[in-house]
Amino acid sequence: TYRLGPEAVVLGSAARSQHDPVDQALRVAAELARVHGLSATVVSRLGDELVVLEGVGPRLDSQGFSIPGRRYPLLAPLGSVLLAAAPPQDIIAWLQRAGIDAAGTLAATLRTNLAVIAERGWMVARLDAITGDPSDDHVVRRDSLATYLVDDDPGAPFHPHVVMAALPGSWTGSSPLPDLALALTNFAGPETWDRIVAIAGDLAARARAMAASPKAA
Repeated sequence: TYRLGPEAVVLGSAARSQHDPVDQALRVAAELARVHGLSATVVSRLGDELVVLEGVGPRLDSQGFSIPGRRYPLLAPLGSVLLAAAPPQDIIAWLQRAGIDAAGTLAATLRTNLAVIAERGWMVARLDAITGDPSDDHVVRRDSLATYLVDDDPGAPFHPHVVMAALPGSWTGSSPLPDLALALTNFAGPETWDRIVAIAGDLAARARAMAASPKAA
């Protein structure tokens, strides 16, 4: 198990003061990591940022969603699983933070991605769309914004970057939108679509079950 990075300690403490959701989510993450042989992390939305809070499993610095304390700007296509059911104005802001024309073709593609994510309860992204530069806040290559999120079987195995499912409801009470997600990362190589769907389905089912269970006082 690895714990909160220094930049996320304040956020972790604030979340725990109300419901202790991070420890609850971490227990679910630990089981997911054990079953699937992957890193599992708890990711939070904080304003216009995503923060990796805690995780379990192998830690590989080359894949940032497994690094506790790592922050990402909440801009398209990052954070899609937490914004899948967001109102239109939030989606427009998400697109505009990435410099995407909210009325353009790319925005339409990303809105379709969000609709699929909202329906199935999970998202998967492909590693070959990543810049490979850990200092790049945008992470996703500009020429891959339309293909980072995978909606359907591409017809051949591909290397996932992250599979993620939101915990329904707001745990911190800061917004009516979801503010915590479980992420599975550090895939060793290409995976078939059937295996990705099985892993993602298990992830989403556990996220829903956790949301349905009584929260800590």
